[in-house]
Formats: sequence, structure tokens, C-alpha cells
Amino acid sequence: DDQIGLIKQAMKDIDLDDKQYSPRGFLSRISSAKAVLASPEQASKAAETYFDEIAARVYRRYQELLVKNQAVDFDDLIMLTIELFTTHPEVLKKYQERYLHVLVDEYQDTSHSQYIMIKLLSGIHKNLCVVGDEDQCVVQGTLITTPAGNVPVGLIKKGDEVIGGAGQGTTATATVTDIKKRPYQGKLVMVSTRSGKVIYVTPNHMCFAKLTGRGTEDDLRKTTVSLVAFGGDLAPSSAAYHYQHRVLVSVDITSEDVDAFLDGIRLPLKPKLTTTERDYPVFEQGVDISEKIARTYKEKDVARWAAFTMGNKFSFQPAADLRANMLVPMYTNGRIVEEEIVSVAQIDYNGTVYDLNVEHLHNYVANGIVVHNSVYGWRAADIRNILNFEQDFPKANSIVLVQNYLSTQPI
Repeated sequence: DDQIGLIKQAMKDIDLDDKQYSPRGFLSRISSAKAVLASPEQASKAAETYFDEIAARVYRRYQELLVKNQAVDFDDLIMLTIELFTTHPEVLKKYQERYLHVLVDEYQDTSHSQYIMIKLLSGIHKNLCVVGDEDQCVVQGTLITTPAGNVPVGLIKKGDEVIGGAGQGTTATATVTDIKKRPYQGKLVMVSTRSGKVIYVTPNHMCFAKLTGRGTEDDLRKTTVSLVAFGGDLAPSSAAYHYQHRVLVSVDITSEDVDAFLDGIRLPLKPKLTTTERDYPVFEQGVDISEKIARTYKEKDVARWAAFTMGNKFSFQPAADLRANMLVPMYTNGRIVEEEIVSVAQIDYNGTVYDLNVEHLHNYVANGIVVHNSVYGWRAADIRNILNFEQDFPKANSIVLVQNYLSTQPI
């Protein structure tokens, strides 16, 4: 697309080989910098590694090319608006007075820059409503599997290595990039497995599960857009230590209509629900492309699965939806295997809860069971936005929905 073309031009201008370095990797770094309102100069000053330094150089040249072409990217739309508001208070006041109410959905997915713009716009009337999943956590004392053995979650530090599922029964180590810790009072879901494993998680914590004896391959092809974590054919290697991630598209259109979404590469797609598949080494790439396709064809959601074992795939399930007789992925003797749930109960809790953001794998092993990592790591989402909201708007009312509205009549 246009952005990748511009990144490649920027790399060429500063004598970087796009075969040696990933243009998409640089684009991701630039987007992350803009999400925290960091300029090329600030990114350069914050560089800690050689890759950070060259990413900052690409960022600087990329911005110069955008200006030369009289263009902005999506992140600029937010970053430049904030710059306009902060340097021209009279413009900010005009829009603060114009918008009496501000509503933000999927608030847990907002970036730092988006939060700043939300805060600025609602600065006068303070009629701000945000909707999102606040708590996706495990309780204090939960044992996290690491290369050095099981470690209580409260002792895990940023930069530590943890073990997670890497696809097809394999495991890998990955780095903890962020840790969330907060007090919590409310219901927990207690999940017990046949071998005696027990995990306590908040109801919204994303887990992986499937029904016993039920296949998922037909389910994958009944949905318009599916994303399968670790579902690709390419086995782990020194270059990518986990299986790649697969996007499956089944649509009643011709191949020309989806080429633009699939990185510009033409894939054979016959009319009438023939499935096209494409693998991505980075999960965020799969998330981005699948969501773009879903939006284009007015699909509400992307069906998400995970190929942790050699058997049928696990679906992404909030803990509140887990039931006895479902199967969950479990860590045993260095492998990921299937384990049956024997009971699920809800209990009251008042104490500390934690969550981790795990680079690349986006899952970790808690009390022997593989769970999803924090949602706040996706697409530059920032957990500080939840915490800052509570500080910046202390008089805000909080309403908690504790049941799944899609399947429960009361809500």
C-alpha cells in the first residue's frame, strides 16, 4: 500500500536494504511512536539499540516524504489534531463547545494519543462515556511458568521471560513487556481441570477452549473472516520461533475484490464461498488485515481461534463462558496438550489482580493452563488509559455488566 511504498522509499534514501530489514517492522515502530506522541527527534533520543536508531532515521525520512507529498497517515490525523489543539487554544475551545457529549467504545483498545484527544475534547462539559473491558486478570499467587520454573505472578517483572504456546503442541519463551496490577473486588471464575489444575481469573479474562468431540474446521469455513493464531504451516525456526498466524477469508466475491487487503498479492479465490488463506509472522498483522476485511464486508466480528495442539482449534473465550466438559490447552512436560474442565464456579474476591503483556506469543501459562495475555497490548492500546481515566474523572459513575449480552436474556 501507499505507506509501505513510502517506507521503502525512506529506507532507500538512507541506504537501508528492504530485504535485510522489514518495511512493515519500521512502519509498526513509527506507529507506536506516534501513539505516544513521540516525534522523530524524540524517538531518536529514546533509542536504546541500533535497530531503535535506524527506525528513528526511517521515521524522520518517512515524515519528510509525507510532507513532500502533502499527505498524512492515520496516526498523523490524531497527532496533528492534538498539536493543533495544544498550540491554538481558541480552536480547541471551539470544538469543546461544539461537542457536548463524547462516547468511546472499545476503550481498552485506545492508545495514549487517542486518550489525550478524548480528554481535550471533553475538557469543558466533561460529558464523557467510555465502554470497555476493565479487568482481564489472574489473582495474586497465580503461578506463571518460566524457563526457571513456576514463579508467583506478583514476582514477575517487566523484561522477564515466560513460557507460552507456540502452535501445534510446541512452546516457546517470550518477554513480558508490560505488567498490570490493581485492586479488584468482585466475582472470580474458578476453573478446575481433570488433572487437578485450578485457575482463578476475572470473568472477562480471555481464555482458550473448545467443546469435546466437536470439530472446528467446518466452523472456520462458515464464517466470512477467521483468524487462527499459530495456524500456519511454517514450523518454528531460528527466524520465527512460533508457527505463523493464518487469516481465512470466505466471501462470495472475486479475487480482485480482496487483493487490496491481502498485501497486494493476488490469491486464487473463486466465487461462492471458496476459502482463501494467508499466513502472517506477526499476530498484529493478522489482526489488522482480518479486521479490515470484516469491516469492508460489514461483518460484526472476526472469528478467532488458536492452534495450540495438533487437534481441533481452540476458540477465544472469556472465562465467564467456560463450562464443564470443555477442553483447554495445558502445559505438560514442555508441550501443550488438551485438558478437560470438570467444574466452573464463581466466587467472591477482594484483593490484588495482575495481567501480563507477552511479546509475540500473546499468551502465557498460569497455574498450568494457557491463557490470553492482556488485551491492552494490541494496536498500541495503553493500560494507562484505564488508570488515567479514574484519576482524571474521579466523579465518573461506573456500571458493570457481568453477563454476556449475546447469550443471556436478562441483559
